[in-house]
Amino acid sequence: MFSHQGSESNYEELKEGANVTYLDMKLSQSGLVVLAAAWHLSDSPCLVYFCLVTLQDTGAAIADNFIVEVTKHNPPFQSEEALQETRLVLPLSPGGTAFLYNQELVFACSTGTSRGGPPDEKISFTTSGDGVRGGGCCANLPVFFSQNSGLVAVVARESASILPETMEDSLCSSLAAAPEGSAMETSSRAEPVAQEDKTKLLKAAFLQFCRNDLVGAQTVTDEIFPPDGDGEEGSELDSMVTRINLDLVDDYPASDPRWAESVPDESAGFPLTSLIILHQLEDKMKAHGCFMEFLLQVGLLDRLGQVTVRSSPMATRLLLCEHAEKLQAAMVLKNLHSKHAELVNRAISAALERGGGAVPPSLTAADVFFREVSQISSVFDCLLDEEDRSLKENPVDSVQWAEVILTVNNIIKVNTFCIS
Repeated sequence: MFSHQGSESNYEELKEGANVTYLDMKLSQSGLVVLAAAWHLSDSPCLVYFCLVTLQDTGAAIADNFIVEVTKHNPPFQSEEALQETRLVLPLSPGGTAFLYNQELVFACSTGTSRGGPPDEKISFTTSGDGVRGGGCCANLPVFFSQNSGLVAVVARESASILPETMEDSLCSSLAAAPEGSAMETSSRAEPVAQEDKTKLLKAAFLQFCRNDLVGAQTVTDEIFPPDGDGEEGSELDSMVTRINLDLVDDYPASDPRWAESVPDESAGFPLTSLIILHQLEDKMKAHGCFMEFLLQVGLLDRLGQVTVRSSPMATRLLLCEHAEKLQAAMVLKNLHSKHAELVNRAISAALERGGGAVPPSLTAADVFFREVSQISSVFDCLLDEEDRSLKENPVDSVQWAEVILTVNNIIKVNTFCIS
């Protein structure tokens, strides 16, 4: 249900020490939704992972199939008694939105039963004398009774971003330092605008697009790169687009507390909160897709030229495709990681050692390796080296000799389909 320190090499041992408790359940249009909490006392820090388990209703009976959604509400573990204070409110709507609440907060999240769910959002009730005393549904709206405010109905924002919530927050934070008004407005048309300022403006346009403000996004984009421009901005556009997309695929998951000490101070990129490495990669793929759609809709995709990659010219659109392929390959490799943990762990450690990557005490080699998606291909040479080492150590007629060949070939074959 959850991973410990990003590593699955000792899964059976971890499973024995895992604690799970069931807190609440509600009936939805998709079936019975159960709120559960899981934690492992040997984790440092020890966090609680709240999960929504949907037992799908097929009509005559509840099906054997079920969906597990690990929410991004993961407070520090205090006691099992404290967990019992968390309850579930589930409006009967097709959107698949659930609300977890206790005395201090309401946490809106997706049940995982529908695509394109709402971004996670937390509403705090921690001011002096305040607190949530109960919750329920009225007119298909979630309603909570607050000690200070009385009845509070929670309504989705019309401009909710299609990005993961923490990415939207990060974009806002990275743009907060910019002066009010656009850089184009505060400088003369004859004066050049610094590329860093243009990058911030392009990020701002991207954020507007993700909030369904296509007109605003187009206006800002046209300010930076006028449609009737003379074409001299081509290389600058390619550089900015590449930089922003690379920030997405190589993002530091700053909201994961285990990464808190490892994020560069000057990181003003797109922190993505994900408790499981695979979820982090899925969020990055979603963000990459949003960025590609943004470039298409505002008319920048067709204006991209080329950049220099590995000392050779490459079409910028081809580089963006390469980023997507590496994300897909990383997700496939992570899925294979659990099946061939020992072999993949050795290859990952070797790849990090070759690249000079340090592993902080709070993280594992897998955390660090899968964070930098752009360098994912470095693991394949290390897999071949591990294969050579194993072949030399084991007799030709041994089971181990055959197994390592089949395993490495399968990993490379599956990932070749992702990046071909």
